[in-house]
Amino acid sequence: MTTSAQHVDTAEGAALIRKALKKAFPKTQFSVRISRYSMGSSVDVRWTNGPSQRLVGAVLAPFETKHFDGIDDSTRFTSCWLTYGDEVRGAKPIEGLSREIYFSFYLHTTRNWSPGFAQKLFAQVGRFYGVRPPMVQEYEPDRWELAAGFDGHRMIGHGKIDVPDESWFQAVRRAADDRTRYEVAP
Repeated sequence: MTTSAQHVDTAEGAALIRKALKKAFPKTQFSVRISRYSMGSSVDVRWTNGPSQRLVGAVLAPFETKHFDGIDDSTRFTSCWLTYGDEVRGAKPIEGLSREIYFSFYLHTTRNWSPGFAQKLFAQVGRFYGVRPPMVQEYEPDRWELAAGFDGHRMIGHGKIDVPDESWFQAVRRAADDRTRYEVAP
């Protein structure tokens, strides 16, 4: 006997996303907002500091069942089983769901860094490479920029042979996703 997947509305999907994130990361505050527009909808997930994009992505993997295919300009849906106790595509399932479902919304995630967290990341990368990091300046609450005259796309080593060709932003993004990567041994 075959069963067809059941559609889950965007609002219900957003509620399930909130529940999954709260369970996986109880100390992090997430903003989960829905947008409805002609011919579709989306769910936007935002948070400051906290877990990396990779960790949040693993929790949200079962909710990404709508995919746009740019080759033939089409939208494809995949379904997933969300049964408590089972693993779905490497993510933790949602308690209470035991049905084959699909979501018809696009899912977007954005991780923001507070000024203090950003400065720590720049300092960590600077210590690792033995160079002075740029200063982070807060210009609004929770909004920051690099100090005047500093380009974050500039290469870290400025021609030093022992420093790889990567920009400050590349290194800091990598440090934010893997905090152990740029640690300096005591």
